[in-house]
Amino acid sequence: MAHFLKPKNAGKEGFKQRADGVLTAMSIKAFDKSKDVVLWGGGNGGEVLSLVAYNNKGKLMANCYLVGQEKHAYDPDGDHLWYNIYRVIPYDAHEGTGTLTAVDKKGMPFARIALSIEKGGVDVKLASGGTFAPAQEASVDISSFASFRMKTAKKGETLRVSTAFATVAKMRFEVTRAGTTFHVGACVPEGTVDFTKAYIFFHPDTMEPKDTPNYAKFTGRWTSVERYTSIMGVQGGQVRKTVVLIPFMTIESRSNQGNTNVFGDHGLETLDAILHACATAVKREVTGPVNRVGVLSYSSGIQHLVRFANKLGGTGIIREQFDLDGPHWKAKHNSAPKLKSAKNVTVSQDGPTDPSVEWIHLHAGTWTSTAYGPPTDHMALHENIGKLTARALIAGSVMS
Repeated sequence: MAHFLKPKNAGKEGFKQRADGVLTAMSIKAFDKSKDVVLWGGGNGGEVLSLVAYNNKGKLMANCYLVGQEKHAYDPDGDHLWYNIYRVIPYDAHEGTGTLTAVDKKGMPFARIALSIEKGGVDVKLASGGTFAPAQEASVDISSFASFRMKTAKKGETLRVSTAFATVAKMRFEVTRAGTTFHVGACVPEGTVDFTKAYIFFHPDTMEPKDTPNYAKFTGRWTSVERYTSIMGVQGGQVRKTVVLIPFMTIESRSNQGNTNVFGDHGLETLDAILHACATAVKREVTGPVNRVGVLSYSSGIQHLVRFANKLGGTGIIREQFDLDGPHWKAKHNSAPKLKSAKNVTVSQDGPTDPSVEWIHLHAGTWTSTAYGPPTDHMALHENIGKLTARALIAGSVMS
């Protein structure tokens, strides 16, 4: 025998109770990250039960974790032993209605209540891709990069460019929140099992008003921006089994509002939904809510990075911020904000201007050749830094 109960400190909203306090139903609002519930009772032989949440179509609709215990007045056998608190974390606010069931390790049910997740929230649909395939991208060799990062490079020493190889699933998602649809690229390395973390790359802030009408169907210049999914994802995928996300940002995203920027409102919930969709697309188990990210930006993309940090910096999930030649961008340059949770790294052809930041100076003399023009051309260097250094940076990332 087992029964569900409302936690002591929880309000009545979202719980339906009998006169004796036993729950018959629980609901979770759109954008609620989680909701706790108490289970009285254990399995045969004192087994601690697990909770499973399925919608009416038999699909898992939430993760459930044991997080603690508390005693309640309701205690049919008087031993005060079986009051476990579980946290129910919705996968997707569009899952609708279903059941929350306490089961033993054999799947035998001991208690069940109705569970509903309010419609709304974030809807993520796979627009393209999703199949694992070998891929390759040009990249700075990790070993040659290390001496420049550690400041041990000898006179005349230069960087070497080689090829990054990885088997990855490249995807593009349509992310809809409050009636507005955004596009986000994703690259999942084969073998990825942890979907609670990600690297997020912000492309240069160069899209114009004329590009906005093509955004809905992702045509025009947007297809050229989509190449960053492969450029960054393959480099990261060779060295870390971690998802790389590339949000495609319109000029209107600069307002950083919920209807213009994919992270402008409910950013954590939006990240959760995207990473859940990544796991689902490659047929992997969703492992919980997002708890850490590393962010990278190239050139004027630092502006996107700053806006992201302005929204989510206070959550503590940002562990690292990489600014790829943002200082060389000649317009007004906003540096990545100083966050208690994050390490800041700047890679630039320009010399250091901020002693509090790890500054990797890759001037013209560090390159023997470039993929985009002679190393004496500052724009060629700009592209080299923005497009060829991700593998080495992610390999040395502090994010576990």
